[in-house]
Formats: sequence, structure tokens, C-alpha cells
Amino acid sequence: MKINNYKVAVVQAGSEVMDKEKGIKKTIRLIEEAAMNHAKIIVFPEAFIPAYPRGMSFGAVVGSRSDEGRKDFARYWTNSITVPGPETEQIGKVVNKAGVYVVIGVPKQFNLNYLKLITF
Repeated sequence: MKINNYKVAVVQAGSEVMDKEKGIKKTIRLIEEAAMNHAKIIVFPEAFIPAYPRGMSFGAVVGSRSDEGRKDFARYWTNSITVPGPETEQIGKVVNKAGVYVVIGVPKQFNLNYLKLITF
């Protein structure tokens, strides 16, 4: 029985917080860099685009939400990606060109059921 060996890249990078466009560019750059270093499987952190909201309360406490928190959440939602959508198309093209597999968890806009694991 033949066993195939593959190089795996585990991305250890910070997100471009609340900036979808910069986040996509950084994701693409990191995919290309890992592929150039012969990685076949590339794994990104949870909620890499637009960022993991650690420490963000979005102004919410039980029974209420502040106006500032609503603005923060709207910004987070606006910078989340559409799955499927133009952002996944853009990343998918780079993945196909590089001939790699990518796993990335992202908050998605549709229903914002928080996290979607995307594999390319």
C-alpha cells in the first residue's frame, strides 16, 4: 500500500481586523507563499476574515445593546464574506491556480450563523 506524503502549512498570522479587502489580499498572499514553499494543504485560523471577535461584546448585555455596539456589529457583518460569493470566487481561483487545498473558517453574511468552514 502506497502512502502519500503532503506538506501542510498551518497559517500563524493575524487578521486584517474588520477590513475584508485587506483580509482577502492577505489570504491570497499567504496561499501563494505556502504553495511556493511546496505546501499542498493550507489551514487558516478560525474567522480569519474579518477577524475573530475575541473581546468584542458588540455593546450587548442581556436584554439590551448599545448604539455603539450596533455600529460595531454592523461593521463586523459588512466585513464578513458571502458564501458562496465574489470573495470565495476570488480565493478559489488562486487555490486552483496554486493546485492546493485550503481550509478557512469565516463568519458569513447570509444569516450570520457565525462560522462557516470553507474548503477549496
